Amino acid sequence: SAENSMTAKDAFNGVNWRTFSLWDAGNQRTGTVYNNGGSGAYSDEQFIPLYKGGWLYVNENGTVLGYA
Repeated sequence: SAENSMTAKDAFNGVNWRTFSLWDAGNQRTGTVYNNGGSGAYSDEQFIPLYKGGWLYVNENGTVLGYA
């Protein structure tokens, strides 16, 4: 369920971002990849699971605000 979570597009709104890669702690590797403007498996319309971390790759300096 997407309850209380956000799409990558909404979560990084206002940031000039390129890619967000989730970290799969159990397997010690990157997991789902979201691309700004992407489609299919890499769509920015996918929901980011709550309480998961990852790496955000940006095109310029900016501020990312947390959400809850």
